[in-house]
Order: sequence, then structure tokens, then C-alpha cells
Amino acid sequence: MISSIKSIKLRAKPSLEDQIKLLGYIYKEEAPFKTTQILQGTTAMLATFEGIDPSGQKPLALITMGRLNQSTLSAKELSEQLIRSTRGFQSSEILESKSQSFSGTTGHYIKATYEVTKVD
Repeated sequence: MISSIKSIKLRAKPSLEDQIKLLGYIYKEEAPFKTTQILQGTTAMLATFEGIDPSGQKPLALITMGRLNQSTLSAKELSEQLIRSTRGFQSSEILESKSQSFSGTTGHYIKATYEVTKVD
């Protein structure tokens, strides 16, 4: 057992490009947005800035795909649930919410504020 544990080695983290290729959808970056990271292997985060925005005022986009169970959640409800489960958006104000064409189907677009939390 101990020799098995000692034999465990971590792989190198996949590059951002490799992570993008593994997403279940394709998207095109539009200036000034650039992909900065992939969250949980399913969500692309696009930002207009490098690093962290301490003001919380710079634009940031999240593109994700969730599975919709038609009997329980609408696309709007699923989108709100997804954004509320994303750090910094739990109690954000939703500024805009509408149906949107996405990846060959109908998705849902949400524009919301982002909460900046200070770390001491």
C-alpha cells in the first residue's frame, strides 16, 4: 500500500489552449476579451484585463454549458442557478437576462454585477 502511495506523481497542468479544446463547445474571442482561465473544465472565463481587478469594475465574461432537465428548470432558471454558484456572483444583481443563440441551440444570457471581496 505504501509503495503505491509513494508511486503517485502529479501530471503537469494542461495548457490553457488544451483546456479550451476539451470544452463541450466552441466560441470566438472578441476584443477586448481574452480567455484567462477555464473553471472546473466547463466554464471559459474571458477578461479585459490581466491578473485581478481590485475595483471589480472591469468587464468579465463567463461562458458555460449546463444540462437542462426540461421537467424541472427553464434555461433562465438554470442560468441563474449557475451564476449563483460561481464565486463572486452569489448575491450579485442581475442587470440583464434574455434568451440567446448558443452553440447551435437556444441558451440564456445574463449580465450581472460582480462582488469584490477583500482578502486581509
